[in-house]
Amino acid sequence: MRPLFFVAFASSIVQAQPFNWDVFTYSVPVGWQRYVQGGSVELREIDGPRFCQIGLIKAAPGSGDAQQDFYKDWATLVAKPYRAPSRQPSPGQDIGNWRALVATAKVMLPPTGNFDVTMNTYSAPSQVATVLLLGNHVGCSPHFREFLANLRLANGPGNVSLPPAANQPPRTMGTLDGQADIRSANIEDWRVEIQAEGVRFTRGNIIAFQFYNVSLDDRLRSGDTGLNFWNLIVPRSYRVLSQTPLEEESFSYSKNYAVTGQVADNAGRRYAAFLSTEIANGIGTPFLSLAPDEGSLRNVFPNAESLRSMRRFNYFPVSRAELAGRWTSSFSSAAETYYVSTGNFAGLAVASANVDFNFSANGTYTQDVQAVTGRIGNLNVGRERRQGTFEVEGNTLILRRSNGEVEVFNCGLLALRGGKALSIVNRKYTTDRWDLLRAK
Repeated sequence: MRPLFFVAFASSIVQAQPFNWDVFTYSVPVGWQRYVQGGSVELREIDGPRFCQIGLIKAAPGSGDAQQDFYKDWATLVAKPYRAPSRQPSPGQDIGNWRALVATAKVMLPPTGNFDVTMNTYSAPSQVATVLLLGNHVGCSPHFREFLANLRLANGPGNVSLPPAANQPPRTMGTLDGQADIRSANIEDWRVEIQAEGVRFTRGNIIAFQFYNVSLDDRLRSGDTGLNFWNLIVPRSYRVLSQTPLEEESFSYSKNYAVTGQVADNAGRRYAAFLSTEIANGIGTPFLSLAPDEGSLRNVFPNAESLRSMRRFNYFPVSRAELAGRWTSSFSSAAETYYVSTGNFAGLAVASANVDFNFSANGTYTQDVQAVTGRIGNLNVGRERRQGTFEVEGNTLILRRSNGEVEVFNCGLLALRGGKALSIVNRKYTTDRWDLLRAK
């Protein structure tokens, strides 16, 4: 099934360098954001409430009839998600042997408001490729014309080109509403993918991995722990040519181990490799980086800390479909207290809290909070339920409470073994933050 393109609030007509993706060769207007998500590419420009957006939809098998291809895509990509009426297409600007048909509809979709949707289908004998143009002001038109004038199509799929570094925080990513399990995303200039043993980060010829946590056992503790982790992880996928343990700075709450070496893959390609394992509370988190040579590797990862900082890119966009359900988090602590004047025992002080979010597919939510504080025998128990509606897109979660209060959160899904955790941080009150797990 071809993906639906979801409106998002996203200047200069000058075009940047061309990108190749699927059958498309295209240029991104300077100042626009570019996101690759599975079966589509999104290009966006946002200026307050004004937005322009271009969507490239991955080519699919065609019927051989251009009008039939158009009507099928209009129903799936425009009529259903945007509640647009049916349209009779007009001839567009053909590209090579691709026949173009185009139509426009004015739509209104809360909370976005009024905007225009234009769909261009390009039909070849056995394929159909689609471009969606969305905007709510006349300033979009010259960008759209320039983009289409420079668009090229080829027969057969191409490769995804990584976007240039945008120096934007992860919360600016895009997503497709309705996508139930987002497994990859472009974050800044890294391609991030969830794999069976961890998260892979790729930029050009640089590769890095954050592996899922490993519990320390006697086998990993005995001898050189850093080499033990190297021997546990690296030989699974690479032939080890050399290895050298390194000393790393350690702290009272954690200890770090590093190993550098040379490895080769099954095709005989050689890489400089660097593994850093962070250990805290009996849990090891290994990070591995690979590059064609030591200089390239150190240019990106000059030390172990820079490699371990890649964990910040394990922060995937959130779709409504994946958010739907119950998420929970809790913590508790206890401390013995004593009177300063006498030294006598003053009691056991405890604090605990539990929060449950339940997000429904219809856009409503409930939030239940329970907290217990005080000393044993004199505890204060508090409970509160909040409810309302929510919107989620990319890395932004908006909660509209039934009392009229609006809360905006940065949100992201963190890959971990067996699933994902949901991280939310209130943009106004950053101490209001939760890391939640999906309730069973």
